Amino acid sequence: MNTVPLPFPLTLLRSFDWPHKLGVCDRIFGQKLAQNWVQTSTGIPWKLYLSNPVHRWIVYGKYEGPQFLNGHAFFATRQHCCREQADWIDQCLDKNPQLSVELIRKGLGATKNQLYLQSSGITKVHGYWCRVSETEGEPIEIVPLADELDAR
Repeated sequence: MNTVPLPFPLTLLRSFDWPHKLGVCDRIFGQKLAQNWVQTSTGIPWKLYLSNPVHRWIVYGKYEGPQFLNGHAFFATRQHCCREQADWIDQCLDKNPQLSVELIRKGLGATKNQLYLQSSGITKVHGYWCRVSETEGEPIEIVPLADELDAR
């Protein structure tokens, strides 16, 4: 997969803040970057879907930098709760083996349990979420954080 470098004007513009920056940058650069692997300012190639505002923020705003992937594990719950999001993160991590990040396809809870994630909304847009259900949705193993950390 080829990584699309950021257009030089975008690298200059994203250090500045102004009202409606997301929309302006999206109109200018969105078509070129849509659904591509994009070289982020931290040097990490990341697959982005610019139909998703959160992905655009990674490119256009301050949402990238030392805080981008600043951790050692992603739990595939909450914001990245369904299989599609977890697969996307996994694909991005496979392209970046230098990152000390592990995708853990489990949910966190007070006790071990087998529950379900029920999706709500379109997966590639801001505001998509999952809720935990005892009866419906995609099965997910629930584990206490302490147990998961002990296992590692």
